[in-house]
Amino acid sequence: MAHRSAFADTQPEVFRRVMEVNLFGALHCTQACMDDLVANRGLIIAVSSIAGLAPLYGRSGYAASKHAMHGLFESLGAEVADKGVGVLMVCPSFVDSGIEASALGADGKRIDRPRSKIGRLGAPDDVAVEVLKAARSGRRRLVLTPLGKTSALLSSLAPGLYERLMIRKLRSELDES
Repeated sequence: MAHRSAFADTQPEVFRRVMEVNLFGALHCTQACMDDLVANRGLIIAVSSIAGLAPLYGRSGYAASKHAMHGLFESLGAEVADKGVGVLMVCPSFVDSGIEASALGADGKRIDRPRSKIGRLGAPDDVAVEVLKAARSGRRRLVLTPLGKTSALLSSLAPGLYERLMIRKLRSELDES
């Protein structure tokens, strides 16, 4: 679940809803399957976001939920590795997934205006192919799309530059509200 709203304007319930869906939904599903995952030496594929690796203007709750997923699943990976269970963190950038159709505004209502276009949206089928390849090869993290890879790298190596570029591109989404 996504939201687009300034932190200071966002109702606490919006943050709770985003966390419930993005973090606790994944946590509870994983807990429910854990015995089978261990018994079958399975693989947990946790779908996060570039927002779990780099800041994203106007989406502080969404970014917090994805950062929390990284903390949860990367720590879980360390706990279950000796049981033969793997964890793959998938970090897509902007994908044509329909997530924006349910994006919340500051008041918790759905947003009826489109998000900024940042590069070409990834296709869900292409993402699925890359996830399957990463799962088969035993990778622990998959960062998708050229924009996603650039964002993760730039945020890590030059956070000030990344922030200025990201703000320039995304600020207008909130100015329109």
